[in-house]
Amino acid sequence: MLPFKPLVSGSGDVYLELGMADTLITELSNIRDIEVRPTSAVIAYTAPSDPVAIGRKLGVEAVLDGRIQRAGDRVRVTAQLVRVDDGSSLWAGKFDEDLKNILAVQDAISARIVSALTLDLSGDEKQSLEKHATESSEAYQLYLRGRYHWYRWTPEGWQRARDYFEQAVAKDPKFALAWSGLADAISLQQWIRPRNELAPQAKAAASRALELDPRLPEANLSLGGITLFFDWDHKAAERVIKHAIELNPNFAQGHDLYALLLVSEARFDEAIAQSRRARELDPTSPYMNTDLGQIYYYKRDYDKAAEQIRVALAIDPNYADVFRYGTSIAEQQKDEAGAIDASVKFLVANGDPEIAAAVRAAYASSGYASAQQVWLAELTKKSATTYVSPLDVAEIHARLGHREEAIAALRKAIDDRAPGATWLGGDPRWDAYRDDPRFRAMLKELGVVPPS
Repeated sequence: MLPFKPLVSGSGDVYLELGMADTLITELSNIRDIEVRPTSAVIAYTAPSDPVAIGRKLGVEAVLDGRIQRAGDRVRVTAQLVRVDDGSSLWAGKFDEDLKNILAVQDAISARIVSALTLDLSGDEKQSLEKHATESSEAYQLYLRGRYHWYRWTPEGWQRARDYFEQAVAKDPKFALAWSGLADAISLQQWIRPRNELAPQAKAAASRALELDPRLPEANLSLGGITLFFDWDHKAAERVIKHAIELNPNFAQGHDLYALLLVSEARFDEAIAQSRRARELDPTSPYMNTDLGQIYYYKRDYDKAAEQIRVALAIDPNYADVFRYGTSIAEQQKDEAGAIDASVKFLVANGDPEIAAAVRAAYASSGYASAQQVWLAELTKKSATTYVSPLDVAEIHARLGHREEAIAALRKAIDDRAPGATWLGGDPRWDAYRDDPRFRAMLKELGVVPPS
């Protein structure tokens, strides 16, 4: 499902265009006989382009290519399902409806795709396909806006997504998918706000989504992520995440999250298998490719980790976490210049170009330790006005050999339930601390297993 394009150039509605594809992907991904690439795999293809070429790049057999135009309260949609191997059309259709009936258009397109692919649906699959996430056109439009900003994968995007999801559930309090989106948007704000204030809000949203639709894979995964990253309850999180995958075996995000849980327990072979499955389903996702590199890093296979980071970088040269792990890998390979280069690029991608410039200048004039001192000083200044993860501070102290300061910052990170703490048990940066009883006590609190 490619993002829909405007029928008339320059008159598009980006929310509706991406949203149409996202909704169809959500509906069709619950059919077990087909694999549907997730929205994150196709979001890059918003500009008009050759659907057959894109299909080949994504490794799929067929591509839905559509055009959509909104004019006041009317919407016009054209769509065709194209076979990738020869470019032939499996199905084509046109729809002209009141905007309030946009869900009916999506139903018709889904049904035509199923028919064109000659799929024999089970009763549950038919029911799922016919079921609307909401009957409120206003709530649906707000949800599409939230999902659009969610896929921008930036702190600003998460906040705007949260705002739109909150408006969507206010319009339709029974809109389970919007409650799940709200839970995810709140959860991701942990990178810019203290977790302790976010956890109750995220849990409430995920719980409401599950109350409304216990079989919604997205809602189960939302709760699984919260249980893992906020509660540090690995056993409960594993049950919920596995259930989300059982409900939708082609749920790329489900396999990816399960991989991250497994690596936190040093179950590396299982984690790699789950991560590879996620990449099969979403091969062009920068974060899923980065996550596989992260797993190799924790397994201490730095060559494979670096190779996977290069793959992720080729997909999205501005994805911050690519550089976060690029820094860690270069450090383990004793490549100070590479670590500084990755650190500077991480800071730029993360919205801190001034700190990046200061770190680069300090390295050029005085070396690696000086660059870390400058970084630490800049983070201290930043923390006066913005939330700074204590784990970031701890890592810099560790690089500088400040053992007591690193332990103190780690203690603060545990108290704050800082993002990234889940993987402390396997992080090579902390190998020198594993005999410290204070560090081991923190690992016990986390419920994680250090690698043997």
